Amino acid sequence: MRRLALGTLVLTAAGVLVPRTVQAQTVEELRARVAQLEQQWNEADELARRVEAALLPKSHVDTMAIGPIVLVAQGDDLTLIRDAADGALPLLSDHLGSDIDLLQGVEIYALAREDMIGFGLPSSTDEFRSITLTRETEAADLADRLVRVALEALDLTQDRAFRDWLTVRTLTLLSAVDFVRAYESLATSPFDASSKCLLGELEGCRLALGLTETSEPLLTWYSEADRRTLVENSARSSERFFPNRATMYDRCVEGDSESCSTFMKDQSIQPPLPPNVRVTLVQHALVVGGDGAYGRLYRARGTMEEQLTAAAGVPGDSLIASWRAALVDSAGHPTSVSWPLGLAAVFWAMAFSAMALRSTRWR
Repeated sequence: MRRLALGTLVLTAAGVLVPRTVQAQTVEELRARVAQLEQQWNEADELARRVEAALLPKSHVDTMAIGPIVLVAQGDDLTLIRDAADGALPLLSDHLGSDIDLLQGVEIYALAREDMIGFGLPSSTDEFRSITLTRETEAADLADRLVRVALEALDLTQDRAFRDWLTVRTLTLLSAVDFVRAYESLATSPFDASSKCLLGELEGCRLALGLTETSEPLLTWYSEADRRTLVENSARSSERFFPNRATMYDRCVEGDSESCSTFMKDQSIQPPLPPNVRVTLVQHALVVGGDGAYGRLYRARGTMEEQLTAAAGVPGDSLIASWRAALVDSAGHPTSVSWPLGLAAVFWAMAFSAMALRSTRWR
């Protein structure tokens, strides 16, 4: 509003907005007049912008280092931000260990105003991310938020297929609530592979998570009944009423498996378990892997399972079994497995405990 007022004032002073005697003009004269007015408005707008900038109070700008991260802070009082930066470094070190160097070159911007403090990554990232807090927030809470913003800038992998599978570019810290919600997704999933996973069948977990490599995900990850469920769910949109798809839909729900596959042919096929479940498997692998797990995942190649086992440093069966146990136990349900798997779980639990004692994340 100030810029508009200043711009109007300047134009008025220049005689641009003063009423003129109406007279006949050619089209070319009118176009020239419009171009002149546009140029004068742009010049006035730029002048108003400079005046407005000059009227704004100057705030202090400081650059801080959080390990390899550069924190650019602006505000009148940066004491709280400095305290938060000091508290964020040990948290990041505990979480990432020696892999903290993966954040080399990351910049975080902090803006401190009278009633709020905002953190954000630069807009050059895939998606601008920022958080806003009131000045009543304690430095420790602010440090936790700063860590989350930093982790959002952490690139987990160089593998495009892994990114597509995970569907999120970065991995933030997960809480116990996230694991409970993942268990709920597993327990309520209508698909056959998910039910088998819930009962402890590791191959079912692989199928439900989309870890089983295949060129035909629809036929591999989903049973015949599952494909009919997929069609019924996807056809809730108006596309089922298009004549060329209505027939396929009707045949599918009547039991024609080929029609179900044809109906889903052009659809993007995702694993039976949603991303909020898959991300807990990645987090579990990083926790099991201890110090260096992030770096191993970033450098890993191969299938999804091979990359996760590289990060965790344990065989695939052990990783999936312990992940499933953690998911089930998070919801307060005792894990029921066969005695061979039970013995294996006890063995790996002892091994994980030994590794955890050496991990900087648990110190």
